[in-house]
Amino acid sequence: MKHFVQAQESSGNDINTTTELHTDTCTASKETTMVNDLLFLQPKPLAQRKRRRGTLPSNEVVSVVSTEPILISSNQNQTTLLDTNEEIPSNCLFITTAKYEYLDHTADILVHAQGKDIESVLGSSIMAMVAYQIEHPENIAMTHTCTISASGHDLISLTYNIMDAALYRLVGDNFVAGGIAMNNYEKNHENDDTTTSFTMQATLYGEPFLPLGKHGQGTEVKAITYSGMKVEQDETSQEFNAYIVLDI
Repeated sequence: MKHFVQAQESSGNDINTTTELHTDTCTASKETTMVNDLLFLQPKPLAQRKRRRGTLPSNEVVSVVSTEPILISSNQNQTTLLDTNEEIPSNCLFITTAKYEYLDHTADILVHAQGKDIESVLGSSIMAMVAYQIEHPENIAMTHTCTISASGHDLISLTYNIMDAALYRLVGDNFVAGGIAMNNYEKNHENDDTTTSFTMQATLYGEPFLPLGKHGQGTEVKAITYSGMKVEQDETSQEFNAYIVLDI
């Protein structure tokens, strides 16, 4: 009888041991599942956008191909269909040939644009800003036009305002520009010949923006910033250089 009781106790210990082993296995399985879930929930790194360097602007005249009109409403200026018999002017800067580059910045993107004068350097800056927001700038058709204008108490404020007006056309009016022609740039003076303000007017050539179609979606520019903005003339080459930080 004594031997039988010991056997039962021994069997009970085996059962407890088996139960403990099974509990440990379940715990380990749950921990593995939790780790896998955490790995699954971690965000994947975003793909880095390639930097593009522009080339020298082109002066060739481009013919316009006839398309169906698509008019876009605006609180400022109406976007209009370009006349098929009208030619884009020779002073138009195109998005694929404007002279600009993208430089690294701590959190945003720094645009460096060049031009022979104020009009061309600001035109190249606008084209750089538009090109950064689309994947295929070469697909923009010059079928529509719109006019932008801006003023400022100095050259820096004029640069900010004219670029902000161009950004509004893309973000607010869904109009993507593939070319820009500066029509009017003036310095306003008082009697003592002191510059008091700057004004600029430009015509944008492009079409309605199709981010899911032929244009593609690039990196959105949220705003223009005054931080580190410079527009200066090189004493050696006499070319103008603009440095503008875009908030992305």
